[in-house]
Amino acid sequence: MARRSQQRGSTDRTAAIVEAAISLAMEGGFENVRQREVAARAGVTLRTLYRKFPSKDELLAMGLLRAADELDRRIAARPIRERTAEGRLAHLFAEMTDVFCANPNLGRSVIRVLASGSCAAGSPVLAYQGRVALLVVAALRGPRAEGEPTVVEVERSTLLIQVWLAGLFAWAAGTVAWASTLPTATAVPGCSPIQLAASAVSPPALLPRGNVSWLILLSTTLARSGCSAAR
Repeated sequence: MARRSQQRGSTDRTAAIVEAAISLAMEGGFENVRQREVAARAGVTLRTLYRKFPSKDELLAMGLLRAADELDRRIAARPIRERTAEGRLAHLFAEMTDVFCANPNLGRSVIRVLASGSCAAGSPVLAYQGRVALLVVAALRGPRAEGEPTVVEVERSTLLIQVWLAGLFAWAAGTVAWASTLPTATAVPGCSPIQLAASAVSPPALLPRGNVSWLILLSTTLARSGCSAAR
């Protein structure tokens, strides 16, 4: 009984620390998350904070798990029921993007950790990427698909995620407004700019015939996103 109570107390402290860090990020972005202030707001000592989260990257990476949970809630509230793969993917990527853009300060903070490659943040990053990959493959295949995904389906899903992340990183870094990270479908004569964007983030092996149309779809979805207003 005593051990169970201790475990519950540890879980509560961890949750309080994560909540404090996310609140500070929402208020002022990455630089606003300082360990001493996180500890004070969470009601724990610095020693407890560092024992649970040795680095700020590891702490803010927990925001990725919350982003994945929020994405699940959004899809549950507005299920992906479009009949075409294009419609399903447009719906999914719009929701994925809006999760980060709902609060730009928090979104940019979490994306900064996602892009950092920090080993400390590895577990939440891999967990987030795995959950998103399953959703993208499912949207691509549709509800009636049977059996395991094909190699082309996995490659196409991976490419879409990589291009989406490249645009997301550029928006988070403040180098571009979201709507200009990739050209829209109507502004792509011959599709060469999109092919260039794809080659910049993906090895040639991930460009099976027909993927350009999927990149056009993704760029159009990004251009319509509400992130263009979150500067």
